[in-house]
Amino acid sequence: AAALHPADVLLRGITSLDGGPADHPEAHFLRVARDMGVPMEIEPGRGLRVRHDGVRLRGTTVDCRDMPDMLPVLATLATFADGETVFEHVAHTRLKESDRAAAMTQLNAMGAGLELTGDTLRVRGTAALRGAKLSSFNDHRVLMA
Repeated sequence: AAALHPADVLLRGITSLDGGPADHPEAHFLRVARDMGVPMEIEPGRGLRVRHDGVRLRGTTVDCRDMPDMLPVLATLATFADGETVFEHVAHTRLKESDRAAAMTQLNAMGAGLELTGDTLRVRGTAALRGAKLSSFNDHRVLMA
């Protein structure tokens, strides 16, 4: 939410923008959000600050090999970005609690522009989404996105 709306949020406990433990997917999420234009900075002794009066996200390229759990929320975020966001190496996300890559294409029913081809999910940003009935496929990551 802090990426999509004017925000002043302090995330306590995050002490670095360059990653944390080696395989911590949330560290990858922060990198991608920064690449998309979300302004963030570390406040020493406090945490990570996300502060802006409104920002226009931009498309980027994301390697999903190390963060299959982040695909649903990042794909949703990408629907609000200018241009195209390309998620590469998504094949293994199709073998989680659901086929996460295919599940995200449901956003097309809301006016998004997602295209799944082989090992790549492309998301073209849109100005707004509209309400639609979607399925979580009993996958909590899809539901949260």
